[in-house]
Amino acid sequence: MDKGMTTDREAYRRVLAVGDIHSCCMQLESLLETVAFDETQDLLILMGDYTDRGKEPIDAVKFVMDLASRPQVVCLRGNHDAMCLESYAKWPYPQGAGPNDLWGFNGGRETRRAFARHERYFEPGFIQNYLEFLRNRPLYYRLETGGRNFLFAHAGIDPKKDFASQSEDDLVWIRDDFLFGYKGTLDGEQVTVTVGHTPIIYVPEAMLEGGKLEPRILRGCIIMTDTAAFAEEGALSCVDVLHQVFWQYVNEDQGVRGPCALRPLALDPRRS
Repeated sequence: MDKGMTTDREAYRRVLAVGDIHSCCMQLESLLETVAFDETQDLLILMGDYTDRGKEPIDAVKFVMDLASRPQVVCLRGNHDAMCLESYAKWPYPQGAGPNDLWGFNGGRETRRAFARHERYFEPGFIQNYLEFLRNRPLYYRLETGGRNFLFAHAGIDPKKDFASQSEDDLVWIRDDFLFGYKGTLDGEQVTVTVGHTPIIYVPEAMLEGGKLEPRILRGCIIMTDTAAFAEEGALSCVDVLHQVFWQYVNEDQGVRGPCALRPLALDPRRS
C-alpha cells in the first residue's frame, strides 16, 4: 500500500467530493463559488485528474495547487496525474511525441505543449513544481465521521483484496472489478467508497432520460462523481457524501444547478 490519509473526526457540516476536473478551471471556480465551501465546517476532496482534455490546463493547475494549501482540502492523485508523472520521469523527449506515450494519447499531448509554453515564456520551473505537487498527492483518503466510514480513491479498490494489499494501480486505474464487484464491505466494515475516474457515460444503466449526466450511488455503497466535465454535453459535479446531494456545472447550460438528490442505481448483475 502506498501513501494515503486517514482522519477520524466527529462531525463535518458537509464532506464535498469533486469529480475529475480535466483542465476545466472555469467550471471548478463557478461550482465552488455556488457550493460555498467553508474550511471551518466542511471537508473538500478533489478526486484527481486535474489536467488533460479540457481547455485550461495552466489555470486549473494553479487553482488546484492554491486550493491544496488551504485547511480541510484533500487533493487525490488520479490516473492522468500518474501518467503525467511517468511520462516526464521515463520519456527522454517530453516535448515531442512517441509511440508509447500513454499520457499523450489520453489528452496529455496538449497539456504538455501548454506546460512547455507557459514555462518558457511566463513561469520558469512551473513543470517541476507541478510534478512535485503530484508526487505528494495521496492515493486515498479514509474518513470516519458520525459513526460512518468513507473511503475516497480516484478509481476504487480491488474488492478481492484487503485494504492493506491495495496497489497504486488498483486505487487509480481499477474499473469493472470494482464497480461490478464491490458490495459495501471492506475488512469486515461497512464502507462507502467515493470515486471519480469512470464517467457516468461508461455505465449505460446510469444514463438518465435525455442523456443527462449526474453523479449516482451504486448499490448504496459506491458514489460515482465523474460526469465528463471536459465534454460538451458533460458537467463538473460536487457531491456532499454525508447528505447524498450534489451540485454541478452543466456545460450546455453554462451554469450551476443544485443541490439535487443523488439517485440510486443497481447495476445489471450480468455484468458483475
